[in-house]
Amino acid sequence: MVVGKKDPKLAMYEPEFSDLSILIEGAKEFPSTSLLFSDGNSKALNINRAMTVIDVQGLTMPDKGKNLEDLNTAETISLAVLMPLLEHARRFGFSERDIVKFIGVDEQWFIKLVQLGQQFMESMVRQGGRSLFTTIHLIDQNATSIDDELKNNIGIKFIYKMGIESEAVSAIEYVGMEVNESNIKSILKMKDRYVLHQDLDGRTGIVRIDIPEEMVEAFSSRPEQRKGDGEDEKVA
Repeated sequence: MVVGKKDPKLAMYEPEFSDLSILIEGAKEFPSTSLLFSDGNSKALNINRAMTVIDVQGLTMPDKGKNLEDLNTAETISLAVLMPLLEHARRFGFSERDIVKFIGVDEQWFIKLVQLGQQFMESMVRQGGRSLFTTIHLIDQNATSIDDELKNNIGIKFIYKMGIESEAVSAIEYVGMEVNESNIKSILKMKDRYVLHQDLDGRTGIVRIDIPEEMVEAFSSRPEQRKGDGEDEKVA
């Protein structure tokens, strides 16, 4: 979009610029594109900040392998939003190699629906801890959502209580334990704040994770906790 005094050399391109400006103005109506456009007064993402939380709810990811020419408007815009976000995370991961860094990807299955997201996670899992001083945490509801290639490169694993037996079986297989009634019951009946943990040496057992109440409240997704009127035990 051209702003300010017109350049005579660009006169022949004005129709294209006009079409582009209409396209951009239309794209700005999508809530998720607020991460891409600014009126000049908002602050840009900065890899030097201590913490950055990026919410990508509302994105419509295309099926893996879908041809670009077959994408609908929502899928095209979603990819346009995701690409710079992944690049921001990549730059953060590759920055300041003498500083320990952390990248958390919640619902990782969503990101890897597209090849760009899959490549990003594979790159960070393989290189992050060893050479970049960057730890990437992949979070998902089910162990089956994590590709075998990624599983083989994940060093530390945390498995929380499962509500369905098939998911418990997948979790047990994920850490290489024997699938039996006792182990399945341990996953299904696990108390709040307890996890099945496997360390870098392959040692596996149930441990308790103690988290300050302030952090539990800050990251809670339960509506009753956000409103401040819930009495249920808070779960990390």
